[in-house]
Amino acid sequence: MNELRLQLSDHVEGHFAASGSHLSSGYFTLNPAFFVKCVLADGRPADYCVRQEKEGYQTVTFSAPDCRTLTVEYEGVLDGTTGRYPYVKEKTSDKCYILRSETLYYPVFALPDSTEYWQNLLSPQEENRFQVTVEVLGGRRFCTNLQEISNGVYEGHNPTIAVGDYRLEKCPFGTITYFSMELDKLAEIRRTAAYTNDFMNRYKTAEIRNYQIVEIPAGLGSFVLPGTLFLAGEPDTRQMIHEFIHTNWNPRCSGTVQRSRFFDEGVTEYFTAKVLACYGLQDVKASRALWEAQYRSAIETHPEWKVPIADYGARELGDLSYSYGPLALFALEDAVGETEMKRIMSELLERYQQEDVDFQKLAALFPAGATPIFQNYFYA
Repeated sequence: MNELRLQLSDHVEGHFAASGSHLSSGYFTLNPAFFVKCVLADGRPADYCVRQEKEGYQTVTFSAPDCRTLTVEYEGVLDGTTGRYPYVKEKTSDKCYILRSETLYYPVFALPDSTEYWQNLLSPQEENRFQVTVEVLGGRRFCTNLQEISNGVYEGHNPTIAVGDYRLEKCPFGTITYFSMELDKLAEIRRTAAYTNDFMNRYKTAEIRNYQIVEIPAGLGSFVLPGTLFLAGEPDTRQMIHEFIHTNWNPRCSGTVQRSRFFDEGVTEYFTAKVLACYGLQDVKASRALWEAQYRSAIETHPEWKVPIADYGARELGDLSYSYGPLALFALEDAVGETEMKRIMSELLERYQQEDVDFQKLAALFPAGATPIFQNYFYA
């Protein structure tokens, strides 16, 4: 497990300690805005060298053979120009800011965008787990996706920290942490959670619980981590429904099937359209037109992406499941009828809670008349 102690204001001070097999890499990466004050190997000063990379991060190589624990102390100010990705615009001088994996605000023993980097985020192991303590100066508060295990001590993977003048609203589904939302927006989120839960119970009985929504500044872009939605700007009803469905109503899958994103994003978009239509917010025809336009734009730009859904995982084309996935499911519904489709989707959710589903198992739930649809969308 990694230990991370942070002191936050308009300035970041970090104390990071790690142990495990990843120390054998002999290097770590960090946001170039941070100055490395010292590197210790088992409590003793270690030799290290800092190299600024043109891709927007710094690589720190260290000499510590047989080291069991590596400690790094660092500090710096984020000014919105040093993020690894264009959408990472965090400024610690802002009234509200966030620290996330893309900020590279703690040492990472992998190169950004490498297979190892994404594997550590998407399928974290014990050595990717963090214990975090945070002190915020200046009267502001912080919130995080991690679980509080004792007073002021948090644990979990992919530590993400939001700092601001936050207030807390408790809801039946969990909490909303906000700094600027009006009361009517808070009420809209509560209503959306309630009617999404009611509708989805037609397919599988479950309750949205222990979910948190954290407001962040509009320019930073919304994103989701397990159990937490970091919401930028005004609440978007479709996005809210989509994220609430993710909490309980996706079948289990793994490996390349999971990376296809069909059984999470494709299935969730299908259900999102159903919820929108049920409550008169958008008819299914409009949702299908939206997905068709998105998919057509992607394929026109990248013709080589026109491959069957079953190949998305191996080809790392899972983003297409947001559009082509629900189109495939509605094509199946057209073939078998709405009543039969409801029965099949309910069986999918109930049967594959503890067991992994794959495309062959999905096809086995459908009558023979649906075979041409599977050939056209999943295998052709």
